[in-house]
Amino acid sequence: MATISRALSKLGNDVVARMAQEVVRGASVVQLQFLASEFYEALKAELDQTPRHEAARVGALAAAAHQCLRAAENCTSAQLMLIEIRAAVSMLSDSAGVEPGALVRFRPQLRLIQGGLS
Repeated sequence: MATISRALSKLGNDVVARMAQEVVRGASVVQLQFLASEFYEALKAELDQTPRHEAARVGALAAAAHQCLRAAENCTSAQLMLIEIRAAVSMLSDSAGVEPGALVRFRPQLRLIQGGLS
């Protein structure tokens, strides 16, 4: 989508890359929400400045903003938060996804389930 500013797309990609690094380091959801807030605030500012007669652009910005809100309200893990913000950024990109440098592999999390034999 060529109508979205390059600065916003670059900011989104940068935020996703920083979030991916923090997820690997074991950051909490709150820390990731703080990182994502920079992108969300820029997204809201661009949405406010966009003339309403540019329906396609307004729709894309509103959808990405809604995705960010959904990520902030519903994500219980850092990995899910990263996936949701990555989806919001990809809604604004020309390509199908974000820059390849923003991809990350997660370390497996092993958890002990306590219980006894019945």
